[in-house]
Amino acid sequence: MTHATYWEWVRSEAALIDSDGCTGVSGLFLECCWEHDVAFFHGKDPRAAYRLFNDLPELSRVNLWLHAPDISFEDANARFKKCHIQRTKWGWLGWINPMTWIRWRGVVRLSRGAWEAHRQREREARPLP
Repeated sequence: MTHATYWEWVRSEAALIDSDGCTGVSGLFLECCWEHDVAFFHGKDPRAAYRLFNDLPELSRVNLWLHAPDISFEDANARFKKCHIQRTKWGWLGWINPMTWIRWRGVVRLSRGAWEAHRQREREARPLP
């Protein structure tokens, strides 16, 4: 059985949540934006969720996000930055790419509201004890 690559899976998961990718900026390194959106939407580690996707029987995949470990706001943003660094044409000097730092800084400053809105949605969806 052939599994989707990680980035194919991220793209399909992003489509399920109607991700627009890199909101308000160019589509440069779009995969990084999709991964970030998926992490923000679910509040879970996308890499761990992908491993579950590959390891679980097909019928169990429906709730795979419930079983993935949580990801923090800070970790999701750090992965966004690392993803950009890894994709730059600057090689090992990618960490000094100004576009990486501009986009990462924008995400850190402007995405707290989206993170909180998704966590509020989760709180409201939980049944009362």
